[in-house]
Amino acid sequence: MKRISLALSLLFSSIIGISAQSLTPSEDIVDCGQIQFCQPKTVSVELTNNSSKQVTIKSIRNACGCTKTKISKKNIGSRKSATLEIEYDAQQLGHFYRHIEVYTKQDEKPLLIQIRGVVVTEVKDFSKAYPFVIGGIRTDKNEVEFDDVYKGDKPQQTIHIVNTTGTTIEPVVMHLPEYISAEVEPQRIMPEEGGEIRLTLLSEKIHNFGLSQTSLYLGKKMGEKVSPEKEIPTSVILLPSPERGGGLNPEIVLSSKVLETKNMSGKPNKKRGEIIIQNTGKGNLNISSLQMSTTGLQVSLGKQQLRPMESTTLKITADEEEIHSQKTRSRILMITNDPKSPKVVIEIK
Repeated sequence: MKRISLALSLLFSSIIGISAQSLTPSEDIVDCGQIQFCQPKTVSVELTNNSSKQVTIKSIRNACGCTKTKISKKNIGSRKSATLEIEYDAQQLGHFYRHIEVYTKQDEKPLLIQIRGVVVTEVKDFSKAYPFVIGGIRTDKNEVEFDDVYKGDKPQQTIHIVNTTGTTIEPVVMHLPEYISAEVEPQRIMPEEGGEIRLTLLSEKIHNFGLSQTSLYLGKKMGEKVSPEKEIPTSVILLPSPERGGGLNPEIVLSSKVLETKNMSGKPNKKRGEIIIQNTGKGNLNISSLQMSTTGLQVSLGKQQLRPMESTTLKITADEEEIHSQKTRSRILMITNDPKSPKVVIEIK
């Protein structure tokens, strides 16, 4: 029995040794994007030796004469890397998929590296019309805001996208809350083709007035995992229906609606500022909600109810470094019963 167990153990170890690769590429699939016709393009891949011994490259086999390769060194020490340069000649228009085989003395099977892209007569620059990259997809927006929404409204926001990945994608919006629906048109987008994502807000499903925030995630296909580079920060500001009190309406006036941290006193992690809030109307002013859109802010309000001509102070403490690291704008939101200003926003820059 011991001999049988030992034999099986050795056989298992042998199989594992054969299947494992000594070299790990920085990319298994290299996307060359658009290439100008007859203008060769070179891409680089780092090959890292993850084994405990030196790895020697015997040969590199190209799929066809359209590719050329060059390795920076053939002997790669343990935990060291070499650079593999791959040149594609771009002599044929259209999409291409090619693979490179790297053979070593230590491995029985070659390491496979794939390159792909599209050769075109004219390279299109999508960076201006679609300046953001979310989940590998170029978009014209990197955040969504539904502002000044009343209960029952169903406003829409559209995100325009273009596929520059080199392969067909089926975009999907993940982690949708119950109050937002999404439609992608078309459902399949070919390389270099565009589409759009229509987001519809179902305001009746939001229970609280003021600011609601969530994160949507954009993937290239169903089943992808969420990750920070796929995030689309999304905010909603739901307002109460305007109240009318005849000629006795309140009127809110602020000493400033913008605070810059560079002009605030204190240390970078504790900048302090103040804003004077006054009710210049003839009715009582009620500040029913006071919210911050990002972390790094602390606020203190002297009074939430102001009689005519009465004033109070809003004290603000800001962590300058944390505010500047946020993906979205730092804002303070107030919901009031002033029919002319049911929403008041203070920008922190």
